[in-house]
Amino acid sequence: MQKLLLLAIVFLLFNCTEDKIETKHFVKVDINAEVNQNLPQLKNVSLKPLETQDESIFATIINVEYFKGKIYVLDGFSTKSLLAFSENGQFINKTRQGKGIGEMIKPFAFYIDKKEEVILVWDEVQSTMFTYDLDLKYISQIKSKIQLPMLLEFVRIEKEKILIRTHNIIAEDQKEYVFKLYSSDFGEVENTYLEDFKYRHQIALGKSISSNKNPYLISAFDYNIYQLVDNKLKSEFYYDFGKYKLAREEVEDEKNGNKHRELLEQGKRVSSLHGILLSQNYLSFRVYYKQAPIYYIQSLNQDKLYRLNDYFENGMLPKCDIHSVVNGDTFLAFVNPDDLIAFQEKTGQKLFEGEINSNQNPFILTFSL
Repeated sequence: MQKLLLLAIVFLLFNCTEDKIETKHFVKVDINAEVNQNLPQLKNVSLKPLETQDESIFATIINVEYFKGKIYVLDGFSTKSLLAFSENGQFINKTRQGKGIGEMIKPFAFYIDKKEEVILVWDEVQSTMFTYDLDLKYISQIKSKIQLPMLLEFVRIEKEKILIRTHNIIAEDQKEYVFKLYSSDFGEVENTYLEDFKYRHQIALGKSISSNKNPYLISAFDYNIYQLVDNKLKSEFYYDFGKYKLAREEVEDEKNGNKHRELLEQGKRVSSLHGILLSQNYLSFRVYYKQAPIYYIQSLNQDKLYRLNDYFENGMLPKCDIHSVVNGDTFLAFVNPDDLIAFQEKTGQKLFEGEINSNQNPFILTFSL
């Protein structure tokens, strides 16, 4: 990895071609770099199973958050519910599916209001915001006054403002924006950020907004990490993957259909950033290359970018998906049972002594940098 170059000028890939944006850190990344053998030692590595029973099992993970000793998992496609577990993996509760009071049809985004200690859950079918306590006991619900198509994620960044990520198919003569800052009742749009692009499929980015006062943002088919400060967007990091970067015309070329997907599958391009998380001193994200995820952890204070996959290859961690931050620089990840079995057989390390079943919920893995 080359050193970060301060104040480099880069083109914002998916805004107007004549617009330029300054980035604070320019990072050149070799997507085919050899496995690093000299890695910083991870600390406080812990593995615990998530309880598996009929009531607690889930399949499709949209989002995971940790708060006050509880882990919240949103399964918006299989069980269509938000589930709560203790940090030791015991099942606590989950929301109910239906059309009655306190029931949701398709919960698709949630946010933990840490100041008020409540959980807000968006039902995209009913266009309704539900409020639950930290044990997922129903409190209230309110139907949105305006249409919010494809609300994919939201965070409250001030008492009276909510930042939302949406994605719409836009016509030639229209402008849509990826991020919109609303008043707390969704009644008024305060600001818009990052012009959307013409694309006919839903974008699954995982987390695209870090939950803090000045949130970091990522956008589909864009290699920047932005920060929103005083209602203005600036690029903090730009990742240069050289010839492996996707160009906007490769994404929006309708004549060639899914050309960009073919380029990604063939290993000729690397995806944009996905799943951003902010700890005390690090930013984590992933990209997809040759149909596999590569996890990166970026130091906020030093010119260093670590590749979590190197820890997998060196037998220091089982393959996992980072989902949340517990506190400080402790990350929370999920490990699939089959990946844990493979890790223990390959390394001889027994992170878990009990029986492992392929059909059970994933394991909770926490580690610190």
